[in-house]
Amino acid sequence: TTVFVLIASYFFSRSSPRLENWLLAHRWFGPPLRRFRDTGGITRSGKVAALGSMWTATLVSSILLAAANRKAALAAILLAVVGTLTILFAVRTVPERS
Repeated sequence: TTVFVLIASYFFSRSSPRLENWLLAHRWFGPPLRRFRDTGGITRSGKVAALGSMWTATLVSSILLAAANRKAALAAILLAVVGTLTILFAVRTVPERS
C-alpha cells in the first residue's frame, strides 16, 4: 500500500492540487506522506511495519503458490528479499518526530 500511496501523492501533486491536499490532510496517510516529502525517508517504525506486512503477505502467498508452482513461490520470496534490501539500505531512516 505504501508504494501506491506514494505514487498517488506524486501524481496528484502534478495533476490535482485538490486531491493532493486531501491526501496530505488525511488522518492516516498525511503525516507519513508529509514526512517523506520533507525528509525523503521513513521512520524506523514505518520500515518495521512495511517489512512486517510485506513478509506476511509474501509468506502466505508463497505457501499457497508452492502447491501450484514452486518456482513462482521461490521468485516471490526472492523479490521480497530485494524489497527488504531496498527498504533497509536505499530508503533513508528518519527520526520519529521531524
